[in-house]
Amino acid sequence: MMILSNNSTSNSGNYPSTLMNVSGVQQQNPPNISPNPWVITAQEHRQNEGQFVVLRPIGGMIYGEQARPFFLKSGLSASALAQIWQLSDLNKDGKLDRLEFSIAMKLIRNCLAGLQLPSVLPDSMRQIIGDIPPQTGQFQFNGVENAMPAMQQPQMPPRPMSTYGISTSYRPSPPSGSYSAAQTPTMPPATFGAGLPFHMGTKEMGDWSLPQPLKLRFCQQFNQLDRSRIGLLTGQQARGVLAESSLPTHVLAQIWNMSDVNKDGCLGIEEFCTAQFLIEMVKSGYALPSKLPNELYAFCSRSKTVSPSTVLTQNDPDAPPPQKAGSGGGHFKTFEDKRRDNLDKGQAELDRRRQILRAEEERRRAEIERREREEAERKERERQEYERRREAELEIQRIRELELEKERAAEEERMKAQREEARRRLEIERIKELEKIRVRDLENQLDAETEKATQIQQRHRTISFQIQALDERSQQLNGDVTGVRDKILEITQEIEGMRELRDEKMRQNSRIGA
Repeated sequence: MMILSNNSTSNSGNYPSTLMNVSGVQQQNPPNISPNPWVITAQEHRQNEGQFVVLRPIGGMIYGEQARPFFLKSGLSASALAQIWQLSDLNKDGKLDRLEFSIAMKLIRNCLAGLQLPSVLPDSMRQIIGDIPPQTGQFQFNGVENAMPAMQQPQMPPRPMSTYGISTSYRPSPPSGSYSAAQTPTMPPATFGAGLPFHMGTKEMGDWSLPQPLKLRFCQQFNQLDRSRIGLLTGQQARGVLAESSLPTHVLAQIWNMSDVNKDGCLGIEEFCTAQFLIEMVKSGYALPSKLPNELYAFCSRSKTVSPSTVLTQNDPDAPPPQKAGSGGGHFKTFEDKRRDNLDKGQAELDRRRQILRAEEERRRAEIERREREEAERKERERQEYERRREAELEIQRIRELELEKERAAEEERMKAQREEARRRLEIERIKELEKIRVRDLENQLDAETEKATQIQQRHRTISFQIQALDERSQQLNGDVTGVRDKILEITQEIEGMRELRDEKMRQNSRIGA
């Protein structure tokens, strides 16, 4: 599966527009797009192939790393792109081929157009529908191999044809000269149109004997195709009429392989009737057998050698029967005797044919009754088997519901125990968290008190240092004061001495002046 990054966004505003600027992937419909959003046309496929080549595939494949940047340009969310990858990767190999890439592009366009992604990829998107013309030699019935890959195989448009119905009621065979296809009842062709997947029927065929009306119709169709009257149809001659059935190529290839009993690459009249009968049965909803049934194999293998006289007699019922060679000495017969003999022989032939037809009618009626009886028995068996299976399924469903109920109860108990355990764990975690918060608060308080005590101690030491300094200063100042006092005393004593000296001199001066 492609790994898409989670940072992608579904908001298309992050891009210039919601359109993908490559390969014509736009929100509006490009030209020649089918109105059915779940169908990929040839025009879209060609556009997607151009972008496929631009992405440089490796070995014809694109890997997730190559496609991721391109797909992210659409503006879709990662989950939507992952779902688109899951739907388009048909074989779940983690890479996309051309068809898978076209499917992814179509789903992206649908998302951009506002359509919801389907939970399961529609079958109509598993093939390319459109106007690619059929290529010459597309149906290779000589060996029955289709050379085109399944993803590039164009759907051949259904060609108009008259598909004759299979009637179990008896219809007298008309004369060969007056038989025409218009006298046979027709029904609409069972076509498998473009874009519609073919589903093989599931009904089982008990008796594969070819009915006489179908044999006559197929023989006439063979004679119309066998213009050279060689009794064989080549693959080129038979391809067109077999393709008119609108069955898928692989189914026609399987029918050709079973019908060509002698493996000579051509179909004889019996083999052609067998092929057409198998096609009719498949279109009527019967399952195609894995090998040619014994009834059809015996029909294809029987010899068809016919003498010329027999052919002339069959083509001209009024012609006289062939005469045996005479013994030489026979009794002479008159014209009346010969006419009477001819009438007797003709009447005997008519009686013989009537008896054959009557026996054929009785055999056919007995066969029809046998088939109806077998069909009724088969339906009854199927009904009983269905009822038995239904009862068994109901019983299994009931047992499964009981087991689911027990599992649900056990799951509820387990979930309840888990919820209780989770609640208990959450309570323990909450208590632990509260204790941690309380311890953290106490530690913070302790740190704060410790910080305060440290600050007080620091302040006390500072104050002690200041007091000591002040004491020293006080002692120093006291010493200075004492020294100053001593100096003042000395000065005072000097002044007293000088005053006494002055007084002495003044007395002397007074004596001298006297």
